[in-house]
Amino acid sequence: MSSNVFPAPASSTIPKTSDTLLARYKRQLRLRPDQLREASLRRIHYELDLPADERQRAILDRLRAWLALEPKEARSLAVSFKDALRLISADEKNELDESERDAVYNALTFVEFEQLAALVPSLNKTHADGKWPMLPLVSPYAFIAAAMSGASV
Repeated sequence: MSSNVFPAPASSTIPKTSDTLLARYKRQLRLRPDQLREASLRRIHYELDLPADERQRAILDRLRAWLALEPKEARSLAVSFKDALRLISADEKNELDESERDAVYNALTFVEFEQLAALVPSLNKTHADGKWPMLPLVSPYAFIAAAMSGASV
């Protein structure tokens, strides 16, 4: 008898991060604060220059690279990124915020979101301020999957 149930994905698995991007961030961590802010500003302009779908992929790559670093390193990059955001126009910031929100909501797993929220103070602050509505604790797809597997929901 065969089963129609697919094995559940490992919830703590984070997709592989680009080794090039990871190495770039590790090099940037050795820079002085003003140089790190300039590197963050270059990354911001790089992301803004991309078409919307590619921008979301680049943002996702950035966030996942931060998750692959040590928490202290990721926080340093996040703070530098936040500082660099102060140097762009309000329209550019809104455009980047929308793309980041889309990347977070549409591509990160809940486990990744939780890990990222613990590392990136601005994500927690935005989350707590209600600017971005609270993510559901359980995806509706989890209920569908559970029902299809015969579990009682």
